[in-house]
Amino acid sequence: MQNLAEVKIIKELFREHQFRFYKGLLAGKRVFVWAVRSPDFSWRSAEKSFRELLDKSIPNILTLRHFASYRGEYRFVIDGISEFKTLKSWINSKPSYSEKLKICSSVLRSLMGLHSQGFTHCWINEDSFIVDSEGNARMIDFPIKNMYYSSVLKKDQIKNDSLFGLPPGDKIGQKIFDTKNIALLIIRILTGSVPPLIGGKFLLPRSLNRDFSGSLKRILNENSEDVLQSIPVLIGRIEMMNEEEDSLKKGSLFNYFSIFSRKYLEPFSRILLTIASIWASFEILYLLGFSQIDSRIPNVIGQTESIGFSKLKSKGFDVNVVGFEDKSNFDKGLIARTDPTVGSSLKKGQLVNVWISSGYFENIIPDFIDFNFNDYVSELIKSNIWPSRIKSIQSSQNLDWEIASLDPAPGSKLKQGDDIVLNIYFLEDTSLFKFPDFKNLNISNSLQLLKGENFEINGAVRTKRYLEDDINQQKIIYQFPEHQNMLPTLLDNDLLFIVKESKNWSFDMGELPPWVNDGGIEIVVKYGSEMEIWNEVITRGLKKVSFQARMNNILSDNKKPVSIIISQDGKLAWSSQFE
Repeated sequence: MQNLAEVKIIKELFREHQFRFYKGLLAGKRVFVWAVRSPDFSWRSAEKSFRELLDKSIPNILTLRHFASYRGEYRFVIDGISEFKTLKSWINSKPSYSEKLKICSSVLRSLMGLHSQGFTHCWINEDSFIVDSEGNARMIDFPIKNMYYSSVLKKDQIKNDSLFGLPPGDKIGQKIFDTKNIALLIIRILTGSVPPLIGGKFLLPRSLNRDFSGSLKRILNENSEDVLQSIPVLIGRIEMMNEEEDSLKKGSLFNYFSIFSRKYLEPFSRILLTIASIWASFEILYLLGFSQIDSRIPNVIGQTESIGFSKLKSKGFDVNVVGFEDKSNFDKGLIARTDPTVGSSLKKGQLVNVWISSGYFENIIPDFIDFNFNDYVSELIKSNIWPSRIKSIQSSQNLDWEIASLDPAPGSKLKQGDDIVLNIYFLEDTSLFKFPDFKNLNISNSLQLLKGENFEINGAVRTKRYLEDDINQQKIIYQFPEHQNMLPTLLDNDLLFIVKESKNWSFDMGELPPWVNDGGIEIVVKYGSEMEIWNEVITRGLKKVSFQARMNNILSDNKKPVSIIISQDGKLAWSSQFE
């Protein structure tokens, strides 16, 4: 780690509570430096968390590079920018409406990137952002404020300027808290002020565009987890509005009438402007010989499905998801490519084929520190890494299922299809047995085989399924643990399967682990940006024809991937992702 004595402080930019924010130089590079001097800060409790976040790259967030205790204060060095304004001074400079929309989009994207990687902020305000020379907002105080306030010894002395008070302790509550504070900041950017709180509800100004005022109102005045789904919707609407603003600048006659009427004159002369828009539309159609108007495919590469599809549909195109793109440099779930390509001209109503990224072609193996075995396997699957096998190590000093090491080691690049071996400790007096082979079996029969060989399953059954036309019976193409791995008969870990089977899929009760009893079943179904939650009072209700029909309708009517998750009393029992 660089010696922070080498940081040259050039100028103090602002102060906020205990914090000082400086512009500086380190090893000839521009940096920003956060400094805090507080006897109430527990450096040791925060240091480990800081270390895990070093060099962590998140969109629209300046990366933490170095930190250390230095001359009685704690300094945190983040990437610097040569030309910038604080967000507060930028708002006071009276930017154009188009510039405001661009800033709102980058502010929202920083929060979405933060939440997508499992982090929260909890202390977002105007001082959390600067504006670079290209007109993008960059978050500057993550993870400094979060780590500082979570490690302060005297919690009762913590102050927060948020209208929502102090952040809650649970992760979901913190995400909702972040989302509400970002919504207030968006309104401040667009209108120059924060909406008043009347009778416990925020009253949004009428000057806000109606295309996204509804989403902002819902975020501020509702407290359910559903408000988290509003962020990608809000980004999509803001970016579409910004495109319209650009079209207006370019002088398109049709766009001039439609945008100008909706934004400025609609409250006073809606009927007159509607007639004018219709007249302009017919005039253009007449000049073009009543042919359909060509439109260019907008750039949706690297965007989420909900945002990208909204942009494509706003241009009048139909969208068809072809499948996954394996060789991609985008995170899983982002749009990897389109056909026709971005910028191509198509007539409205024509089809645009879309491929979704299955994750980076080369994945970085995450560290297993602070994870138990089951949680670490889940972390691997999130990175699109399916573990290969378990190598058992018997020891007198370690507990069963404790992770010893990985091969390759954490931080290594792993191409899809490469093996990864988990070296796992078991106690010396734990009896180990060969794990059976599920070749030529289906999942239900595999569970029966385990029972027959005295293996006890305490975990869940997790699967990925490829539904194909030319397959009649389920075929297991991957199992974890692997055949002949040496394991105890008590299996607390989840069982993983990848299977191929017929498109006429039907749910098999035999795939539920034996510990599932009669009652308290919850089913979560996710497809695209939608999510449904179904509840069954009794487990055998899963055999109902209506349940299977609802499943099949979702699988046939929606593009893959579709995931189905079954839990009992809050414990995961069975899950499957359909590709």
